[in-house]
Amino acid sequence: WEGMESAFQFDDIHSLVENPHIRSCEYIPAFFYRPELFSSASESAMYRPLVLVSYALNYALGGYRVGGYHWFNLSIHIGSSFLVYLLLCCYSDTRLRAFLGACIFALHPVNSETVNYICSRSESLCAFFFLASFYFYLKGSQGHEYSSRWLVGSIVAFCGALLTKSIAIMLIGLLFVFELISGGERKPIAIWKQIAQRQWPFWIVSGGYLAITGQLVEKALISQPVRGMDTQLWTQTKGVIYYLKLLAMPVGLNVEHQFRLGEDFWDLQVLFPVLFLLSLAIIIWKNWEVLASHRFWIVWPFVILLPTLVIPLNVLINEHRLFLPSLAFAALVVKLPNRYRGVMGWGGIGLLLIYGVLDHQRTEIWKTPQTLWQDSLNKSPLMPRPHIFMGDNFKILGEHE
Repeated sequence: WEGMESAFQFDDIHSLVENPHIRSCEYIPAFFYRPELFSSASESAMYRPLVLVSYALNYALGGYRVGGYHWFNLSIHIGSSFLVYLLLCCYSDTRLRAFLGACIFALHPVNSETVNYICSRSESLCAFFFLASFYFYLKGSQGHEYSSRWLVGSIVAFCGALLTKSIAIMLIGLLFVFELISGGERKPIAIWKQIAQRQWPFWIVSGGYLAITGQLVEKALISQPVRGMDTQLWTQTKGVIYYLKLLAMPVGLNVEHQFRLGEDFWDLQVLFPVLFLLSLAIIIWKNWEVLASHRFWIVWPFVILLPTLVIPLNVLINEHRLFLPSLAFAALVVKLPNRYRGVMGWGGIGLLLIYGVLDHQRTEIWKTPQTLWQDSLNKSPLMPRPHIFMGDNFKILGEHE
């Protein structure tokens, strides 16, 4: 409850507090064709019109009273958790397991940043539309004929996800993988034909989206990349392993993780993760038949994280990037074999209690800029950003010494 009064933080300042465009609903139509309205800083232009619409509505209802923004974030998270429950009902043998999976997703500490950090609304709102689109597609694909009613709902939700954050375009990859894995013993030509018949509208929508955002993509990848492509690949290869660790053991959470660039393939901090991922891929491949009911969820997080490998971003490791991948973690936990039913019972309850404690701790840390960046400074003394933001905080407080 106290977390609802946590301060605006970090990027909230330029995209919300100092952004004059969200203070009037008259700008709402312009949000859909002027990416520069995303921020008070022109260099931070992003095409996320539905996020700006939500900010404008928040401001119209309560100005800069921060509680309204937090309630909005929490409502989105609850809605996403409900969609996770509906999805897991399609994959679990009991509704109780699906409910446990939804609770794991809802309370996973790595998702606390997405709820506490107002600007991470772009992640949770995108995930809400993303999950809705996938669920509608899943419902429509049950049976021999695809239901046009569910198809329309899936495409509309997909458009909503794209208008919230570009990561939504990876839904196409997941739908493709879904059809391949669920194809069974059918001939490849039949599977490819079904993919084309069911997914061509998604390709058209994605093409239109890329046409609109092409200039921003070109800037991020070609004309003004944050770092070179080789450095980006080696760095984020390490990042994949780090993300898997955070999903399995969500301790040491931090707004700015201490993580260094991978600039050379022969660096042991790059070589070992590459070898580990190759070994993991070989193990999965050799046990592909055994993992029949788990295949899709094993592939899910890697597809979602794929853009982070090739698109250089300022922050090397971000916890909110794990919001959608954490669904796969929850799904794999609840799909443990029946012989672990006892572990699923009391162990699941214990896991949720631990998650609740860790969530509370993170919410306390997100209360003020001083608590947030002091925590980060303690955990990441070698990263520049915590020093910079603590310095800004001391300046604002008048603590010049």
